[in-house]
Amino acid sequence: MKKTARTKESEKGFTLIELVVVVIILGILAVALVPAVTGRVEQAKESRYKSDLEAIATAARLYYIDEGEWPSGLGVLGAYGIKAEIEDPWNKKYTLNKENDKLTISSESNKGSLTISTPADT
Repeated sequence: MKKTARTKESEKGFTLIELVVVVIILGILAVALVPAVTGRVEQAKESRYKSDLEAIATAARLYYIDEGEWPSGLGVLGAYGIKAEIEDPWNKKYTLNKENDKLTISSESNKGSLTISTPADT
């Protein structure tokens, strides 16, 4: 029984040096990981933006096939799976611009646009 009591007394916890070493290691890991993660967030936003443009373009093409004209706005694309209040990853509105037989899809964030022609031309 005395042997157990001595063991417990010698194992009271971590020393200050051990705790400092762990904190330093965690700090080094955090410094290494933060830049890698922040770059990935912007990449994910850009990827989602391109995907949104393609989804809106597909819905607009289907609308053109059904109605014979380009949609006047996002609100008429609800039946094709596009919400009227859809926003880009930077919380800006998407816009549709009809010009002759082409439709340009972009957003107020100016991260690029996608121009599509009539489905017969694509």
